[in-house]
Amino acid sequence: HDAVDSASVSGALEGTAWEYTYATSEDGEYSSDVPQVRNVTSGTDVWVKAYNANYGTVGPVKATATVKPAELTATISHLEKPYDGTAELVEGNDPAVTLSGAKGDDVITATIDASKVSYAQATVHENGDLKASPSDVALAGDEAGNYVVAKVEGTGTITPAGTEALTLSAKGYEGTYDDADHDAVDSASVSGALEGTAW
Repeated sequence: HDAVDSASVSGALEGTAWEYTYATSEDGEYSSDVPQVRNVTSGTDVWVKAYNANYGTVGPVKATATVKPAELTATISHLEKPYDGTAELVEGNDPAVTLSGAKGDDVITATIDASKVSYAQATVHENGDLKASPSDVALAGDEAGNYVVAKVEGTGTITPAGTEALTLSAKGYEGTYDDADHDAVDSASVSGALEGTAW
């Protein structure tokens, strides 16, 4: 892109035509070719002069070009684990990340540490949201510096933990006749589940 988007001279007679020249330093060599910017920059300075035979040379003045990073969306691969009472990923379940939004032929890849990803809820659910911060996505590639991750999305499923490790116990009512109705089961409990599980 042209580093100078526009240039104008005020105070001259209406309709005055100006010839503009550009340089990358104030005392550099000026040319009619506008310097170009392509990669992300917070400030590339260009000096501009204007010339008209009836007025002479005006300037130079400095113009500053900025190029902001293009935004990418990072999508985390679908993750699944059995219920364990937490929203954290299970050990060894490293998420893969794909990107959308790259420009032209730019090849950008991304990774994210599993410790930075979590399920949006810790209970059993299907295709719920995954949580991660855009700043936790690491970009790689020759043009990676021209991009920033603006959004992270992905889904995860937490399946029931199963009952194989659980034991159900029940105790029947024991008592002496008192002409009243009583529950035939006095108590019931499940062992082997996570502490605090309500049955």
